Amino acid sequence: MNNFTLYMIASEKATLSLVCSVIGGVLNIVLDGVFIGLLDMRIAGAAIATGLGYSVTAVVGLFVFRRKKSLLHFTKPVFRFKVLANAATNGCSEMATALVTGIITMMFNWTMLRYVGEDGVAAVTIIMYVLVFASSLYLLKNRLFHVVVLRYVKIPCNSITFGWLYKN
Repeated sequence: MNNFTLYMIASEKATLSLVCSVIGGVLNIVLDGVFIGLLDMRIAGAAIATGLGYSVTAVVGLFVFRRKKSLLHFTKPVFRFKVLANAATNGCSEMATALVTGIITMMFNWTMLRYVGEDGVAAVTIIMYVLVFASSLYLLKNRLFHVVVLRYVKIPCNSITFGWLYKN
């Protein structure tokens, strides 16, 4: 998922975002088979396939957000220090999370490449994808549980955290 996917969702184009993500994912899988299986390009082929898969959403996003009719669209940038400072301050935790995740992933890949080779990197990548998928299912279960319990069972809760569930 790249930023254009999130921007499409924010601009009320969630279906287009989903279609682009699915097409990009399927393209990645197919090109992995071609580049790795048929052309024997190994890791370079996987990298190219991943880049091309992500580019589907990016290319569509460039066309969508170029139009002024779109809820979100490209404009000439204007420097506003206060807005930049607020965004930088607000995004520090997300930046730290992304940085640490990237460093850990790189360390896993280097370790697997050193001791097991490219097959080790592929194995760690598959394991990481399975963990992310399992974590997503776990978070979904928790959020659905909160919605069901808080909306239908009417257990008192912190209105700041879950107040949006009680809108009439």
